[in-house]
Amino acid sequence: MLSEDQIHDLNQPLLAEHNLQFDYLADLLARRGQDAHQVILQLVEFQVAIPSWALGTGGTRFGRFPA
Repeated sequence: MLSEDQIHDLNQPLLAEHNLQFDYLADLLARRGQDAHQVILQLVEFQVAIPSWALGTGGTRFGRFPA
């Protein structure tokens, strides 16, 4: 498992490019009347229900799916 410090160290070299691309996208969304930060909040709240048979070794009436 990665520690928070390892994740930080791996992300640090990519941060400037990420911020540049995010700012570009935020500007595009703003021109269309959308707030990028509101979009992010909506994505955080978005949930997808995954059927239990889709996890691990499951199956359907058509057969079983190995893990």
